[in-house]
Amino acid sequence: MFKEAIQRDIIAQQLYMKFLFGESFDEILKAQKILIDLYRRILGRDIEMAIQLLNSFAPAVIKTKDFMSRHYLKLGYRDAADARIDMVMADNFRETLYSMRLYRYAKAIKKVKHGKRYAFFSLLEAKTHHEKKKDIGRMNFDEQKKFIGENSGVDQKDYYFLIHTDNYYKSKDEKSFFDRIWEKPELFEIKEYEEYMKMK
Repeated sequence: MFKEAIQRDIIAQQLYMKFLFGESFDEILKAQKILIDLYRRILGRDIEMAIQLLNSFAPAVIKTKDFMSRHYLKLGYRDAADARIDMVMADNFRETLYSMRLYRYAKAIKKVKHGKRYAFFSLLEAKTHHEKKKDIGRMNFDEQKKFIGENSGVDQKDYYFLIHTDNYYKSKDEKSFFDRIWEKPELFEIKEYEEYMKMK
């Protein structure tokens, strides 16, 4: 779905350069419709993932009675709940308000990533409270990754690393999916593309 949205965006830019403004706008709308469906699916999955993560860490956090770890846990639940509110708002906007819906979904995706980030902060704060010399919330990406590795079971480590990487908008691959599609767009996969290229 994301590949098709990128392809249609590339086509829209080509059409715009050919002064085919109506066709360009149609392709933008098609790309936005795809993104609305995609973002909605991602949000549903990520909100559930954040809640499961927070729920699985909560017993260890509550047991420590550490203020900062409990505070991070609350922030995680708060952001997951806020993300759900934004998602419901976007779901209930008028269907044709594509940009507004995408804006709310993107905002919700950012919030749920923060919620998952706080989940890790709460666990790490609870497990390393007496040993740490630096506030976990102020550590950089690599320092946090090292802490997550040291405080995770062998079976959980890869999964936690993947979530941690995603929380910081990074990809485990060298190039992002978006960049790979731009380098090799394969626009012929879009059925309208050949017709557009015949237009003057």
